Amino acid sequence: QSPQSPQSPQSPQSPQSPQSPHPPQTHPIAYTQLSDFGKIVENEWLRSFEIRHELILDEYVIMPNHLHAIVILDNLQRTKSNAESNFFRKPQSLSSFIAGFKSAINSKIDDYIDEMNLDISKYNRNNHFFQPNYHDHIIRNDIEYFRIKEYIRNNPSKWITDKFNTPNQYTKSNK
Repeated sequence: QSPQSPQSPQSPQSPQSPQSPHPPQTHPIAYTQLSDFGKIVENEWLRSFEIRHELILDEYVIMPNHLHAIVILDNLQRTKSNAESNFFRKPQSLSSFIAGFKSAINSKIDDYIDEMNLDISKYNRNNHFFQPNYHDHIIRNDIEYFRIKEYIRNNPSKWITDKFNTPNQYTKSNK
């Protein structure tokens, strides 16, 4: 199964934090319907922002094999010592958040596989549910912000022509 199948409409929810300077998405341009795995991803995604007070969720969309989001970091009080380059994951950083999110998803999906007695492999270091890395980008101005926000909103409508959307790739049946 995949996070979602884009056949049936379901509006993604984008909660607005009181600290967010931008209104929530209320009328997405394209729609997607979350699979069971996609619902697990979305529930954990939203729960992550309830736990991580230094992060604010602005816009997001969950796609069958990835997600797009605008995440606002509210921990910009940096000193010289934590601005230095070190080879470990800093607490309250985007990389720490993504690692924790991916780990939680693997555990929850593995639990779901057990509960539903699905005949599919579990996810671990050798069998990733998510891609091993992620792409981040600092949004530097309003023009860039609105361009990226529009890209996220339009992403579901582009899935049908996506080079990674192969027939039946994301539609394993429950056994």
